[in-house]
Amino acid sequence: MPAYFRETALWAAVSTPRDPAHWIIANAASGPGSRRDEVLAGFIAQARQGGHQVLGYVATNYTRVPLATVLDAAARWDQLYGVGHLFVDEVAAQASGLAYYADLIAGWRRLQPGGLIVLNSGTTPDPGYFRLDPALEIVVFEDRWTAFAAYRFPDTLRPWRARSHLIVYSAPQEALLSVYDFVRRQGLHGFFVTDTSSAEYHLRLPSYWAQQVAL
Repeated sequence: MPAYFRETALWAAVSTPRDPAHWIIANAASGPGSRRDEVLAGFIAQARQGGHQVLGYVATNYTRVPLATVLDAAARWDQLYGVGHLFVDEVAAQASGLAYYADLIAGWRRLQPGGLIVLNSGTTPDPGYFRLDPALEIVVFEDRWTAFAAYRFPDTLRPWRARSHLIVYSAPQEALLSVYDFVRRQGLHGFFVTDTSSAEYHLRLPSYWAQQVAL
């Protein structure tokens, strides 16, 4: 659940205790920012009290951001907010990026040996990405509902279905159950569906949020 918003009511909605609990992605300023934001710190504490895991957002711009910069941002999530889990956005999907992300994960493991790390390639990655770390999770689809309607989970990723996630945006409410059924049939780990656009889904909840978390 991307939670890049600042509204108290929205954080209260995503932080409500649920079974199962879900992941909440926090983002101060395309990362942790340079100093602690007390409002965001309060939201993170609220989410944890609800039993949810909070992941700190960092972006790699498809390997263009220097590794030292990304790892510094990852370390600041821990230093400023005590967040020991990481959501890595703008991840390359080609085999040419494997060495970069292998070094990133190795550096992250030195900082947080038991921390969760989720890569968002948003498309089918080279299978080598799943082999980088046995606990690595990957968003393998991020697109609008009309694209998902024709989506087939790739055979190349079937060994890692239980570590795969989907994000579907611009989806009407009736699409929610279709995505949920697909995830269950394929044995995928998780999903997020929203009726908001790609530019907005980080900033507000889907209109059917209550139905989604009840699944």
